[in-house]
Amino acid sequence: DVGLINGAFMIMIIYLIFNLGGLCHKINSRAGLAFLCVLSIVAAGISGYGLGMWAQFDYTPVHSVLPFVLVGIGVDDSFVIMNALDRTDPTKPTAERVATAISHAGVSITVTSMTDFVAFAISVSSALPALGSFCMYAAFSVLMLLVFQVTMFTAFVTWDLRRVVANRIDCCFCLPSGFLCCPTVPKEDADKAVEEGKKDPNQMCCCAAPRHTGGLIGTVLEHVVAPQLVKRPVAAVVCALFCGFCRGCDL
Repeated sequence: DVGLINGAFMIMIIYLIFNLGGLCHKINSRAGLAFLCVLSIVAAGISGYGLGMWAQFDYTPVHSVLPFVLVGIGVDDSFVIMNALDRTDPTKPTAERVATAISHAGVSITVTSMTDFVAFAISVSSALPALGSFCMYAAFSVLMLLVFQVTMFTAFVTWDLRRVVANRIDCCFCLPSGFLCCPTVPKEDADKAVEEGKKDPNQMCCCAAPRHTGGLIGTVLEHVVAPQLVKRPVAAVVCALFCGFCRGCDL
């Protein structure tokens, strides 16, 4: 199980690096933030397990699947926060942008987290002791995940945003001009190059700059999926397929 958990975390880190924003960009990349996101999820899980043990609930082999649940919920919360941040005005101060983002994303995160918490807390009354104990650990962990996302991860986001404003390279913000083999270009010069129709000098050669704020997924949903679903024949076929699927599950 330890190997599977470590593998799941590594897969999530890679997924976050590719989808959290600014892929292959010296400044806008968020590879370091992806690691910090997983760190906040691990901290929340440790806190939740600690509360469960403090409450004298037994630990059973069933609890080994809980880290996978927490990773899924935590990564989803991180995407909600970062999506709200990307929609703020980049000309505003860092503190104001983070406050605006968390004021929008915090509502969604709180509602979903509290719903999960209540659902798990109610399930503690299960007649199966192992299931009841698992639900209590899950309830505590989800609650702590909410706390760590709006505090610890938001602090990491603020830190990373200040790095971007200072035009410092990702993963090694202590170097003002980047590495010798991978130097950064001042934002004014990079913007001027883009206005002249040239490639962003801070964009590395392995990947082009994203054309959509939602990345590749946003592009597919907006230009491929959505235009088809709004057509009445397609919508009717989709509804019929799902009705048939539900009917088949009842048999």
